[in-house]
Amino acid sequence: GELTARQREYLEDMQEINGKNYRLISDLLNVSRIERGVISLDIRSVPLKTVVEAALADYYDRIRTRGLSLELEGLDQELYVLADRDKTVEAISNVVNNALKFTSSGAIRFRIFVRDESACVEISDTGSGIPPERLAKLFTRELTLDGAPVAGGGTGLGMYIAKQFMVLQHGDISVRSTEGEGSVFCLSLPLAQG
Repeated sequence: GELTARQREYLEDMQEINGKNYRLISDLLNVSRIERGVISLDIRSVPLKTVVEAALADYYDRIRTRGLSLELEGLDQELYVLADRDKTVEAISNVVNNALKFTSSGAIRFRIFVRDESACVEISDTGSGIPPERLAKLFTRELTLDGAPVAGGGTGLGMYIAKQFMVLQHGDISVRSTEGEGSVFCLSLPLAQG
């Protein structure tokens, strides 16, 4: 039958908690697999546009609900990368999730471009930025272990996992950030033939 407003609110809260628990368990399992060296990869030629779209699929509503704008540049290019589609989607999702946690107004921007022999996905935000002492530890487990604040909960392992996934695919992830102005992440992967 019909749900009351209160019932709908409870169900939405339970769905959000379920999502957080899923991400927590997934992060812990991924770290365990990475450290044991048992991550399986399915590297093949994949269209970068579909990878980015899959990574963004769960975030369109959250971005809009937060009052942020989403800007996309370069998705019209037909770029193919040598990548594990699912691992790349997760790495990009981890960056977007972080951007959402620390951006209260403004925009999240995606820019796709080619540099040297790599395709790059640049994700920038207008968030709070990352303090310099945290920036050097961002892609390590050390940041989580030293009690770094994690806005909105979570394990704080998302950036560590993203870095490991990118390196395993012969790619990389880097960041530059200015406190009070935001951060720019760049994920790169080897180009492939379409």
